[in-house]
This record gives sequence, C-alpha cells and structure tokens, in this order.
Amino acid sequence: MFAQINQQEITQLATKKASGLATQIYLVLASHCWKKDECFPSLKRISGLLGGVYHTNSIHRALKWLESNGFIIRKAATATNRFIMKVRSLTKRLASKPIGEHKRKQKRRNNYRYSNTSKKYKYQSKKIEPKAPSLRDIAENWLDNAMEFVLGMTKAFDTKGNKAEIMSLLGMGHCASMYWDDIELKCSHLMI
Repeated sequence: MFAQINQQEITQLATKKASGLATQIYLVLASHCWKKDECFPSLKRISGLLGGVYHTNSIHRALKWLESNGFIIRKAATATNRFIMKVRSLTKRLASKPIGEHKRKQKRRNNYRYSNTSKKYKYQSKKIEPKAPSLRDIAENWLDNAMEFVLGMTKAFDTKGNKAEIMSLLGMGHCASMYWDDIELKCSHLMI
C-alpha cells in the first residue's frame, strides 16, 4: 500500500506544524482515497496500518487536529465518505491539467469512428452535424467584423447584430471595447 500526496498538501502540513502522528494518519487516509477525495477506513484499520503502536485516543486527537486545521472533514462512522480530504479536493480544482491530458480527452471525445461495445473495435458510421452558432458567437463575429470595418481592413459591412449580446461581450473585456466609440458612430444602425 502506498500514499501519494501533492506539494500543496505537504506545504500545508508543514506550515501548520502537523505532528508526526497527524502526518502519518493523513498519509493513511490519502492511501485509501484512490483518485477520490473521500475514504472510509475504520479506526481499527488506521491503527493497524500504523503498526498498532498508537492508542485510539491518540488517533482521535490527531484526527481532531486534522479536522480543526482544515485538512479533513469527518462525518459519521457509518458513512461511506467518513473522511473527506479537504485540501486535496481544493488543490485538484485549482491545479491545471497536464499539457497533453486535454488533447487526449478531446481526441477520444471526437473519435466517432470506433465503438467500445465489443472487444474488437468496429467501424461506426456516424455523421457529424455542424453546431449552430450561438448568439454569443454571432455577436463576437459581429464585433470582429465591425472592428475590421472601423480600422479600414474591410470596405463593406452590413451585418446586423444583437445589441444586448454585443454589450455583454464588451462588458467581459472584448478587444473591440477600445474602439467602441468609433464602432458605435459608424455601425449603430446595424445593431438591433
């Protein structure tokens, strides 16, 4: 059995000056998580993994310290998620994914030719229908074209755009907000 904790967890344990027993119990809990943020080992199991050298009162004190310092959340002894690793769940959400992971997931999601229904991969004929552009995409495209028209990159511009969506995009920091006065002056008749 092994436990793997990340750098943020180690740093938090060190800055809060966790005792040796609290750190060992945190490692025991981490070894039971298995790609989740929750686990449910009993106190007897925790004591057994620590070699049986610690009294249950000491284990209770260390668990209470871990809970009071925000490392874990304890629930009822009969719950299937008795211990929730709070620091681990926070760092997972805040940590960025490895560089290639996003591409692998995207590649698997876009691979419509193969099906996992049997042991052998079979060809699947599935047509991919193009997605209809959303109002936000249309407004973003309108802003890009209007900016090109104002800057003189295009000669003609006569597409109509939804004013509410355009204003919401500008509020979120679209690059056309720098040229909004000129766009409003030259293209206000095209906003619906």
